[in-house]
Amino acid sequence: MPFSEEREAGFYECCEQHGKSRRMVTAASVVATLCASHFFGAPYTGLDEKGLKGSAFGSEVVFNQDESLSGRLPKAVEKLEAMAVPGRQPFIYVGHDAGTDPLLMAQWSLTLQGIWSEGVQPAISMLKPLYKGPQRVPDAIKPILESSMDLDVVVDPELVAPLQQWLPEQAHRITTWKQ
Repeated sequence: MPFSEEREAGFYECCEQHGKSRRMVTAASVVATLCASHFFGAPYTGLDEKGLKGSAFGSEVVFNQDESLSGRLPKAVEKLEAMAVPGRQPFIYVGHDAGTDPLLMAQWSLTLQGIWSEGVQPAISMLKPLYKGPQRVPDAIKPILESSMDLDVVVDPELVAPLQQWLPEQAHRITTWKQ
């Protein structure tokens, strides 16, 4: 049964519309494939020989993080762990460790004790002299000890004796993380 001219025109019109949508789907698929390859890495082998990276930057970062997190704890984390002594007087860590932000370390020490709040937040700001170097620890602890906050200061073991001699009236509030 042959098509009438009217029906045949409708058939071709329908095919043209589907053809356009097929082209749109194909174009969208190509774009999605390129995005996935860029994000997850190309699924081809031998790219390194051609000077191209076979994996995306994000996947390399995740792999490196997994490796570093499965290794030995960084010294800063070991210090925070050693500070966690039950029944200890509330304290703030005042230190200058290479590769860590001194204000963040202080915040972490307060957070791990469950005492970081608006009331102790000013103590963290008092540590800004530490950005100028480890020799500024005395400048950082003095305002904390002189404030009305009931916080001890925890410093590295080698600094305890000199700081206690420098501030004898506050010596009982200057302690170390090392037991």
